Amino acid sequence: MKITKIITMVAGSLAIAGSIAAPSFADGFASFKQHNTSTQAFQFTSPGNFTASTLVDFSFATDVRSSSSSPTIPANSIILASLNLTGTQNAPIETLGGFFVLPVNVTNLTLTANGHTLLSLVGDGAISGQLNGTSGGASGSQGAGNTVTFASDYLDFTNSAGRSFSFSLDNVTPGFTKSGSSLSPFSAIIGATFAATPTPTARFATPEPSSVAGMAFGAFGIMGMVVLRRNRRANSAA
Repeated sequence: MKITKIITMVAGSLAIAGSIAAPSFADGFASFKQHNTSTQAFQFTSPGNFTASTLVDFSFATDVRSSSSSPTIPANSIILASLNLTGTQNAPIETLGGFFVLPVNVTNLTLTANGHTLLSLVGDGAISGQLNGTSGGASGSQGAGNTVTFASDYLDFTNSAGRSFSFSLDNVTPGFTKSGSSLSPFSAIIGATFAATPTPTARFATPEPSSVAGMAFGAFGIMGMVVLRRNRRANSAA
């Protein structure tokens, strides 16, 4: 891996460090933060494996729904979701001037709620940060030999070629420490933002406000006609 690439990736991880405070859609279609930040759900263990299993506050950046007849989930609304994440190191750690990059593969990331898959991810990336630091991140993007694959019950990624993810790792305990060709075990609070270009589209179109209003007025109109007919029949019988 080139030195310039190491610097770029580390700079990117430091830029997203601390973004865990709330979902952010500046460059993404979805995001989450850890629901209970009193625990460190992200666990990095020897020899280079990592996991996370916890509840998160998840949001889409656009209105979505899981079927043509299901209720619309408004953009930016919070969904309490289950996160399951597994991954592993796939190359030796590289360091430069007190910073590090550890190539990894996200073998599975799944976010679910109410029996539906909000988002799933498989992809290549790297954990990066400053040695002895307590915040950093992990990121990956499609291209240059790396793959990132998304799937969702709510979004269609058919035309989204530029796919990427960014994890924030905060309150890293006991800090990032090099151990041989890897990192020593650590735990952290996790957050994430997911991006794609072009932006993925909703699998099922959500009704426009005017359409919803029209349907409501139509329903009231039908009810009024039924009541009027009943009144006419009652008057005729009298």
